[in-house]
Amino acid sequence: MKIAYTINGLLGGFSDKNSSTSDKSKDSIIILEYVSNLLQKNIVESNDVDLFVFSWHTNFENEFNKFLKPTSLKLEEQIDFEIFEHLRGSEDKRVNAHLSRWYGFKEVINLVNEHEKQHSFEYDLVLNSRFDVCWNRPFDFNKLDADKFHIPWHPDIPSYGWPFGSPEILDHVYASSSKNMKLYSTMYDKLENYTLPGNCPSWRTISHHFLMVWHLRELGLLDKTVKSFSNWDYNNPKLQGGSEDDLEIDYDIFRNRKFTKEEVIEKNG
Repeated sequence: MKIAYTINGLLGGFSDKNSSTSDKSKDSIIILEYVSNLLQKNIVESNDVDLFVFSWHTNFENEFNKFLKPTSLKLEEQIDFEIFEHLRGSEDKRVNAHLSRWYGFKEVINLVNEHEKQHSFEYDLVLNSRFDVCWNRPFDFNKLDADKFHIPWHPDIPSYGWPFGSPEILDHVYASSSKNMKLYSTMYDKLENYTLPGNCPSWRTISHHFLMVWHLRELGLLDKTVKSFSNWDYNNPKLQGGSEDDLEIDYDIFRNRKFTKEEVIEKNG
């Protein structure tokens, strides 16, 4: 199975007492090296993967090429998106972040599409991930049915979100066929309509988690959606300090490990 692993967005820094006030860019590069090492060890080495990256970090070209070695990379200055009139208010920063996230997803899927056209083939599976996903163990993507739409789930809270509770899905990582992911990359173009009053549910004006379900339903893909990537809820104490030794879950999110900068530098070697 030939896989396109796509990443888009920004790298965060260290949080709370672990944060640095000196150089946020250096902190982000330390984190990039850490998560890239896990990606290489647990995903790239055990699958036939090409990496595609879109980011607003225009000054990180050398670091992206060094640590991720992407097949295709696009860097763009951060856009200050125009907020839809019906969403303007006290949550403009949050709305802008949502527009940024889905614009970036559209752009990185465009990179995949361009590569496929250039080389006259189509990837069997396309995956999208945040920069801060920490893979804990090797994941064999060959076991996934590419016709399905694969999403995360919480083994410690199996009733979380769709289809049991509120209509929401985690947006950390998801995967499907190249055709389905191209369809899904239309999210950005539909946000103005989806966020109109009476349409997609929201939290603090807008929510990735609710939009994920809404878009899948609108595309006719919700019935093909399955929970395939395990991840502890962020309140689970097992996350602190990293969970690579906890092989019960596939991945977690970097900030939930609550590392100090010194700890990550040591792990990076």
